[in-house]
Amino acid sequence: MLELGFFGHDSADGTAFSDRIRRYYTNRGWETWSVGEALLASEGQQIAAKPIVRAWLDSPPHRAVILSSAWKDAGIGVVYTSLAPRAYGGSEAAVVTADFGLRSGKTTR
Repeated sequence: MLELGFFGHDSADGTAFSDRIRRYYTNRGWETWSVGEALLASEGQQIAAKPIVRAWLDSPPHRAVILSSAWKDAGIGVVYTSLAPRAYGGSEAAVVTADFGLRSGKTTR
């Protein structure tokens, strides 16, 4: 996101979030497969966990994703760059991503 200068759940080329995640968190062999994501972009280099979580919890859609009891796997990542183009105006920025997943009901395929 930072390298290409965009911010959103779908990729810059229009690939849906779920399709992008499926490359790494496969649905093959599972009866139930689901993913969710919370994103946050911040200007500058300083970013603290409490304000990130507060912003997500203050957003009803992000709150629902984060607090869902359905998820079995989670991953959090933070990326920073001193020069982010386009949507970030060429400034320094950080993007925080929390991805959540569920796979259950192993099939015999």
